[in-house]
Amino acid sequence: MWYSIWLNTIDQGKEEKAGIVTHFNCGKVCNFTIEELEPNTEYGVRISTRRDGEGGEGIPGPVRLFKTLCAGMKNFFFFSLCFFLSDE
Repeated sequence: MWYSIWLNTIDQGKEEKAGIVTHFNCGKVCNFTIEELEPNTEYGVRISTRRDGEGGEGIPGPVRLFKTLCAGMKNFFFFSLCFFLSDE
């Protein structure tokens, strides 16, 4: 199983895949950093779960909005995915 990270530049209205995180490397928390973002820009990020086989790509979840800092600052977005695993 793995997770696709989708990034949307709000004022341009286009969404693109920013990366993939494999569940194998996560444990209970996955970390992902999106770098090389434009300064003073509003973005939306959302995540979809993927697995092997037919119909393996899930629907992306809700959008989390954020805005980068002004020019001259290093702009990146860091977030963690938390998982609550059951024994069922």
